[in-house]
Amino acid sequence: MTSTNISDDLIINLEIKSTPVEDNLTPPPNVMAKLIIEEVNKTKLKDKVIYSSFDWRVLTEIKNIDPKISRAYLTSDLKGKVYDKSPWLDFMPLYDSESRELPRLIKTLGGKAWHPNRKDISKDMVRISHDEGLPVNVWTVNEEYEMLRMIDYGVDGIITDYPLKLKKLCEKENISWF
Repeated sequence: MTSTNISDDLIINLEIKSTPVEDNLTPPPNVMAKLIIEEVNKTKLKDKVIYSSFDWRVLTEIKNIDPKISRAYLTSDLKGKVYDKSPWLDFMPLYDSESRELPRLIKTLGGKAWHPNRKDISKDMVRISHDEGLPVNVWTVNEEYEMLRMIDYGVDGIITDYPLKLKKLCEKENISWF
């Protein structure tokens, strides 16, 4: 039997798909969190996983199970869908209409990362997040010009369908980003 060496810098983003606006599509958040954690804990990679979700209720339940488990808070369409006491945000109150306080809220909730849509991020938002000690990993960045823009903004990670494309772009542009 061959042993597998797991890289120290490997992080697995396990995105949990659920919805707070449609009943019976998935198990309730507490059941979903328990089931997923039990399955992941059976693996050798359990310490390499960061759990992410747009449905912050699930992330709250993961925190209730074990506050040390790494959680990343996904957001999208900050101008249109993120609103005060949104069911997606586990009904958390927001006071800033431009959602600039999201990084602070995520940090307060014990989040280890913020995963915003690439369209919702700016250098200023990255700075605010970093001021809170919160890494920013943007999604889904597939075009080279967007990859370069996100690197310029100072994001910590890029979620892409084309990781080799990103790696080759960085090599071509002599960027030692990751």
